[in-house]
Amino acid sequence: MSSFFRTYGQLMLLRGEAFEHLRQSRDSMAFAMKLFLAVGLIAGVGTLSGVPQLMQTPTVSERAYSAAEQIVGWTEGLEGFAARLATEPAQSVAQWFEDLGATLASFEPPLGARTSRVVRLIGEWLTTPLTMMASWLTMILPVLLVAKWMGAGVNLRALASLALVSAAPQVLTVASSFPLIEGSPIAALATTLAFVALVWGMAILVKGLAVGGGIEQRRAVTILVVTALVFYILIPSVLLTIGGLKLWALMQLLA
Repeated sequence: MSSFFRTYGQLMLLRGEAFEHLRQSRDSMAFAMKLFLAVGLIAGVGTLSGVPQLMQTPTVSERAYSAAEQIVGWTEGLEGFAARLATEPAQSVAQWFEDLGATLASFEPPLGARTSRVVRLIGEWLTTPLTMMASWLTMILPVLLVAKWMGAGVNLRALASLALVSAAPQVLTVASSFPLIEGSPIAALATTLAFVALVWGMAILVKGLAVGGGIEQRRAVTILVVTALVFYILIPSVLLTIGGLKLWALMQLLA
């Protein structure tokens, strides 16, 4: 475990020996998976801040019982003719709410509604690494395709591992996982840290491409630029143009 954090720290500091070690290691992909697990759990820990609120929020059945109690309490405050007139219908409505509460309670999970809410929230937190990995792979795969096309790397596995560890700075996005008030100083700080994490990650990606692909860092930067131009500017522009032409042709046919 200590070696993991030591390597993690060296990657964050862009130490060449850490990248070279991963390039030669057979466990480089396993290290990348562990890194995503650790980073994802830390980055998503703010999700658990909702546990106290979930424990305090009444369940639907509890709300039904509460409505019945309020109706009974309202009738107890009446006197004379108004009490005689309203008591019986109010008791009938209150009984209906109590029956509804009992019915809803019978459909609650065995662990109880509140406990089930917390379990689902914990499950959402535990899946944060997978969600992060899916989004990161969406960004990394085009980079790997362009890198191989430009002749970088003889070992695709090592190259992919070194590209994946560029997610290491995403621990800085932990503040974004908490519920923040839009426009507040903390929200602004979270946005700034997320930007720093992205730039830092790009620096690690450039270093990883250079070491894993056996190329100069300048060429690694070129790979990123080409990837951005092709996959995020050229292809979307072509698809948008084709879609626009199809729409124009359709409008001409309907005119």
